[in-house]
Amino acid sequence: MTPGDPSPVDDGACFACGPHNPDGLGLHFARDGSDGARAGLTLDRKYQGYRGIAHGGIVMLLLDEAMAHASGAAGEQVVTAALNARFRAPVPLGVPLVLVGRVLSKRGKILKVHAALLDAAGAVLATAEGSFVSLGPVEEGRLARLLEPGQAESPSATTLEAAGPDCASRVRTIPAATEPLEPERPGNSVPIWAV
Repeated sequence: MTPGDPSPVDDGACFACGPHNPDGLGLHFARDGSDGARAGLTLDRKYQGYRGIAHGGIVMLLLDEAMAHASGAAGEQVVTAALNARFRAPVPLGVPLVLVGRVLSKRGKILKVHAALLDAAGAVLATAEGSFVSLGPVEEGRLARLLEPGQAESPSATTLEAAGPDCASRVRTIPAATEPLEPERPGNSVPIWAV
């Protein structure tokens, strides 16, 4: 962005999906119908909050990104106006996850969008609804670049059924940690979400 120009510019350095960000997640989204997007991923230990689970801020980022890409699939370039998330279960590290987003409605320049993060068995780990402001249509040719599948393996049939119809995504694994998660220690074995 330049002074006086409020338009965001995608320079490929987005932390979530930018191909030119060596520290980013490197997510690749695939179109899921005319108003949705999905991606597969596995989170590394560096995204940890409490032992063995993803940091809540990373989960929020994933949900936000799924909603932005769903809006892109619907042909709109957007920015987030509001986001409300619900954490239903701890998001584990080191296992395949599926991220889905879908546009629910559009009224004027405001899109209402939903996202969910699922585990490989199809259990919902986190959901969000958001309001996104359209900056106008996605640039010619940009939609194909935004919603192309990445390198990877396909999620299991169970995951695909639970995640919804028309699952065309392919899973991209974020590099695994080079060291195992810490073993349980005495006095520190009660899951924080159970307290």
